[in-house]
Amino acid sequence: MEHHLPPYNAVPRIKRSRKITICLSCYKRRVKCDKEKPQCSQCRTLSIRCEYASTSPSSIGGFGSEEAVGGSKKWKVVGELLDSPLAKKRPDAGYLAVDILTGESRYASTAYWPSFFKEESAMADILDGASPNTKSDELNEETLESIQCRKVISAYLPQRQVVEDLVGEYFSVVHPFCPIVDRHYFLLVYDSQFWNILASSSQNIQVAFVVLLFATLYGGALSKKQKLKYDPSGSRLREVKTYEMIMEKLLAASDIFLRIHKFPERPSLCCLMGATVIQFCRRRDGSMDTTFDISHLIRIAQVMGLHRDPALFRNSGLDELQIQVRRRVWWQLVYLDVTGSLGNGLPTTSHPAQNDVKMPSVDFYELEEDKLFASFANCRSNGIRILSRLLSELYGINQPLPTMVAGILRELEEFRRDVKRTKDTMHLFTFNKRSSRASIDVLHKLQTQLSLLLDVICEKLFLIYYFPLASGTPDVNRDQNARAHREQVIHTAIRVMRLFLDYSELPKYVEFCLSLSRYHQFHAMIIILRDIYHYPHDIPEPTTRYGIKDEDAQPYDERTDVLQQGLTRTEYLGMNSISPLAVKQWKTFLQLKEEAWNRKYAPPSQSIEAFPATLASSGASVPRPSFAQTSIGTPNVIEAPEPAIIDSATINQSFASDTSSVEFQNFLNIQFTADKISGRIGTASSNDYVQHVLGINSWDIDWTAYGFRLE
Repeated sequence: MEHHLPPYNAVPRIKRSRKITICLSCYKRRVKCDKEKPQCSQCRTLSIRCEYASTSPSSIGGFGSEEAVGGSKKWKVVGELLDSPLAKKRPDAGYLAVDILTGESRYASTAYWPSFFKEESAMADILDGASPNTKSDELNEETLESIQCRKVISAYLPQRQVVEDLVGEYFSVVHPFCPIVDRHYFLLVYDSQFWNILASSSQNIQVAFVVLLFATLYGGALSKKQKLKYDPSGSRLREVKTYEMIMEKLLAASDIFLRIHKFPERPSLCCLMGATVIQFCRRRDGSMDTTFDISHLIRIAQVMGLHRDPALFRNSGLDELQIQVRRRVWWQLVYLDVTGSLGNGLPTTSHPAQNDVKMPSVDFYELEEDKLFASFANCRSNGIRILSRLLSELYGINQPLPTMVAGILRELEEFRRDVKRTKDTMHLFTFNKRSSRASIDVLHKLQTQLSLLLDVICEKLFLIYYFPLASGTPDVNRDQNARAHREQVIHTAIRVMRLFLDYSELPKYVEFCLSLSRYHQFHAMIIILRDIYHYPHDIPEPTTRYGIKDEDAQPYDERTDVLQQGLTRTEYLGMNSISPLAVKQWKTFLQLKEEAWNRKYAPPSQSIEAFPATLASSGASVPRPSFAQTSIGTPNVIEAPEPAIIDSATINQSFASDTSSVEFQNFLNIQFTADKISGRIGTASSNDYVQHVLGINSWDIDWTAYGFRLE
C-alpha cells in the first residue's frame, strides 16, 4: 500500500487519531501497557521515564518523542518564532513541521508557494478529510517494514558477541571524532529494547534505529580493521579479511534499511545520522564521490530544517535532547562539507550566511567523557565556521576588501584563544564520572589526541590565511615585508607538519588510526615544497629544538627534514592512495619534489642528479648531504650507493603484494637509484621509471602556472 506522506509545504497534513490512553513509551514501542500510574510495569522493568498524553512533553525518545497533548496529532506545525533578535529582524522565517512519532521533519521558507495562502490550516483539515488515512493502514505499513527489516537483520547482523564488540569499539574511538549520536539514549535502546524486540515477533522493529545501529557497527568494524593493519606485532591478514567481509555486509544492509525506510523521501533524523556516520568513516580527501554524497546529505538536512536553530521555533514538539542532537548533526555535516570542499577546491554547499544554528550545550551532559567530546566538537565547529568564511571571501570570485581581511584575522586570533581555553578545560577532566564501558586509559589518550587536533586545525587556518601574502612569482629583489611574509607562511606550514607528526604518531595512537588519515597535511607539504623549489639555499631560521648543526656542516634546513617525515608518514598511513585522483596527485607531487631536490642538492655541472629525489620520500633514513663550497666553488661529491642486484621475479612479486607499502617503496627507490647511477636507464628520470613500472600517469595540471619549471 502506498505510504501517505505529509505534503512538503508550510503546513503538513495532520492525521487524526483517537486520544492516547496508554503511556507514551508503550504507545511508541507498540507493546501492551497496563496503564498503571505513575509508572506502568513495562517502563518500570526497563527503568525508563513513564509519561501519559495528559502530562508534559515526553523526553524518552530523543529522536522522535510522542506529542504529549490530548488528541495526539502526529505532525506539529510551527510557523512562529520565539522573541529573539533574529525573530525581530525576520519574523516570517519559515515553517518547521516535526513528526513526533518518527522524528521526521520538513522545513519550508516563506518563498515556497503554499505559504502564499493564509488559510493553510483550514486547507489541511479539508485535505485530511478528503483523503482519509486510517490508523490501521498506517500500522499495517509499519508492520510490513518491520517484517522486511527482520529478514535483512537475520541475513546480515553478526553474532551478538561481535555486535557488542563493534558497538564498544565505535563509542570508544570513533564517536569522539564524530559525536552526533547521543550515546546514553542509543545504549539505553540497544541494551533494553533492541534484542528483546528482535526476539519477539509480536513487536515492530524501529527501522530508523536499525539504520543507526548498522552504521555504528560499520564504524566499529572499520576501526578494528585499521588497527589490525597497523598492528606493530605483525600482519594479521586473515583477521583483516574477516572484518572487510563484515564491513561489506554491514554497508549493504545499511543501504537496504535506508530504502525500506524510504530515505530520503522520509527524512528521519536517525537515518540522517546513520548516513553521516558512514560518510565520516568512508571520507577520503581527494575523493569526489564522498564530496558529492556529503553535499547530498547537506541538502537533506536543509529539507529537514537542520540549518535553522531548533530553539527559535515555538511548540515544535522537540525536547532538549532532540535540539542538541539536531545541532550536533548539522555542525558535523558542515565540518565534512567544508573540509571536503577545501580538499577538492570546490565551493561549499553549506554557506555560512544561510544558517543560524547555535553550538550544542556542553553543560547538557553529566559524564565528563561526553563533556570532553562536546567541548572538542564545539571548538572544531567554530574553526570550521571561520574556514568556511575564509574560503568564500579570501578565495572567492570577488576581490577581498581590506576590512574583510582584517576581520577574518581578528576571528582567527580569537579562535586561537578559544583553542587554548578549550584545551585547558579538556585537561581538567579526571573522568571520575564516566560510563562503565569507557576505559580511563583511552580517555586520557583522547585528551591529548583531541588537543593536538585542535592545534592542527588552528595552525592550518592561519596557513590558509597567510598563504596569499606569499603567493605569486618569486622575485630576487623582494622587499623586507615580502620576505617576512614568506617566513611567516613557511614557519606556519612547518608547525602544521610538526603537529601532524605528533598527532599521527604510531603505534602510540594506534587506537585512533581510523581518524589519523582524516586530517591531511597536503597544503602544508606543497607550500614547503614550493618554498624549497624557489629558495633552495635561502634557509629560514629553525623553529624547533634541533637548531643549527656543527660549524663544518651545512645549516640545518628544517623544511627538508619535516617534508621527508611527512612524506613517509603519508605513505605509511595510505593517505596517498585513497582514491585514483589522489594517486595521480601523489605521483605528480613526487615529481615536483624531485625537481625541488635537484635545485637544492644536484651539482650544477652534472646533467644527472647525484642525489635521487625520491630517496628521501621512501621512508629510509638518509644522511643529509653537505654542500659546503670549496675555495674554487665546487660542491662536494656525494657518495653513490652500490648498485643493487635484484631480479625481475622479485620485482614482480613485490608489485603483486602491495605497491604502497613502505618496504616496497624502499626496494623500488634503491633499485632505480642504482640503475640511474650505473647508467642502465640512460637519461630517463626516476619519476619516469616509477611511472613506467606502476603504469600511472602524472596528474594533468599545468604546474608552470604555479611557478614550477618542469623539464
